[in-house]
Amino acid sequence: MSKPTNKPPRPGTQPVQPPHEQSAPLISVILPVRDAEATLASALRSVARQRFRRFECLVVDDGSR
Repeated sequence: MSKPTNKPPRPGTQPVQPPHEQSAPLISVILPVRDAEATLASALRSVARQRFRRFECLVVDDGSR
């Protein structure tokens, strides 16, 4: 097994930068709910507060009363 080295990166190489938000993938947030009236608003607010903006939020009701 080779030993880790503390050598600096080779000249001309750069660390990978995160993508610009416009080119970032769209994220799907799926909230399955059932009789979740008491917690749904809080869950949606939590999703809306995220810094990453390229998302869709799908609420799937599974037989609420």
